[in-house]
Amino acid sequence: MSTLKVNQIKNNGSAVDLPVMFTVAGLVPGQGYSESSTEPSNPSNGDFWWDTANELLYQHVNGSFIQLAASLPPAWTGPKSVMAGGHNGTGYTADVQYVNIATPGNATDWGADKVGTAYGKEGASSGGGIAIFTQINGYFMMNIATTGNAGYSTGRGTLYDTTDTKSDAAAAASDGTYQLLWHGSGFNTNHVIEKLAFATLGDATLHGTFQNDGSQTYVTDHTAMSDGVYTVSAGGTAHAFTETRMNRTSFGTEANATDFGNISVGRSYLTSVGDETYGVMAGGYSNSSQNVMDYITLATPGNATDFGDLWTGVQQVFGSSDLTTGVIAGGYTGSNTNTISKITIATPANSTDFGDLIGTLKSAYCTSG
Repeated sequence: MSTLKVNQIKNNGSAVDLPVMFTVAGLVPGQGYSESSTEPSNPSNGDFWWDTANELLYQHVNGSFIQLAASLPPAWTGPKSVMAGGHNGTGYTADVQYVNIATPGNATDWGADKVGTAYGKEGASSGGGIAIFTQINGYFMMNIATTGNAGYSTGRGTLYDTTDTKSDAAAAASDGTYQLLWHGSGFNTNHVIEKLAFATLGDATLHGTFQNDGSQTYVTDHTAMSDGVYTVSAGGTAHAFTETRMNRTSFGTEANATDFGNISVGRSYLTSVGDETYGVMAGGYSNSSQNVMDYITLATPGNATDFGDLWTGVQQVFGSSDLTTGVIAGGYTGSNTNTISKITIATPANSTDFGDLIGTLKSAYCTSG
């Protein structure tokens, strides 16, 4: 290997300035960098600027800032779909498994972590790589980046309202900063939406309330979606009523939910996946297991539109997405199934095969991060 040693570089006796602020002539090599919500004043050629308002990276070239990087992935999702708990056909399980959403294949065992012997119907979401799994009177969390014991934490704070079993069969969604939990069953109680901050993981607080189709004051076995600004709950059962109604609230404003529209087929035990524009609802139960998939634009209230068909009629199904691909797993078709199917969220079509779960499973927690 050869070594080239240069003491000086000069142009007719003058120091040479190399591009992008890398100078030679006794000056320490350096590169300008700043972070702000507005464009820096008096930048030098080559300076970098991180636009904190839009999470974009720019470099100053020939008198103007040129975008170098796309926005960061939203904090409420990620490349890994984690499935935890649920019912394996003989009893409740505490096992955790996962798939890499961009790569079709069979699920992999998470490791030694266990989520507690519980249905996953209580709701799960993630923020900044932390998954929150809600149980009847509280919740626990998992670091999605770490498999094995290091990723798991036992019960954290408590819910705002722990009366009856209101968090049973609930639905959850996240904007990466907060989880909003749409409560589940709980006779003679109000429909409560609770807020939990990922940064502190303390006790939940009241966000607002929501309504259903019938005269009952609870909804169970529904689903919830997020575009990072709004969360929409859909479907479920209210005693004798199968829900067609959807409700919407925003993460940034504590308020009661408002009517959004109707799903195409009223059903419970459904799941949902989505991106920053669309939410897709899949499967469910309405007198029989359904293969229905329908979708909404979360920013625009209205009724759901047909998306395509799920691989078969299936209820107690679960799913998550990386904002491009949605994976829809497990469920009950007359018996438990281990099938994982996938859709491209921006392209309405029938689902296609993705792979298999480790074993047959229904009603598991599921979130991505």
